[in-house]
Amino acid sequence: MTTNELGTKMGKIAIKAFNFLYDNFSNSPEITDELKQKVKSEREKIFTEFIPLVKQCHTFGEEDVADIGQIMALTYMQGIDDAGTKLQKMASIVESIVHEGGDEAFMRDFMSLSVMFEFLEKPTEDDEERKAMLKHVGLLD
Repeated sequence: MTTNELGTKMGKIAIKAFNFLYDNFSNSPEITDELKQKVKSEREKIFTEFIPLVKQCHTFGEEDVADIGQIMALTYMQGIDDAGTKLQKMASIVESIVHEGGDEAFMRDFMSLSVMFEFLEKPTEDDEERKAMLKHVGLLD
């Protein structure tokens, strides 16, 4: 798969994640056990598709990974209707959920769906939080 194809596929998956979060959180719902389970299920479904692409991305050199990230970002921005407004609203939703804290598994599920671009780079040895997130989504053993 070329860098263009990989970036495009990854961008489309990131759009699915964004739309899921936006559709389920933009109206400030109460975070119930049912909603937590829905987020977990969606994260598992999305990352089943996303992880093989990330692993393939990690086989490329730095310049290619940067190209993949740019293509992913372009695909992402072009694929979200009214992206500016929705991204601003999502940023405030993420901030609110992070501020509230709570259930660690839910936070990792939610955050992994909201920061998909972060998975393009491999973690550094001393980045324990990032490693924990990578383990949570299945990218590290």
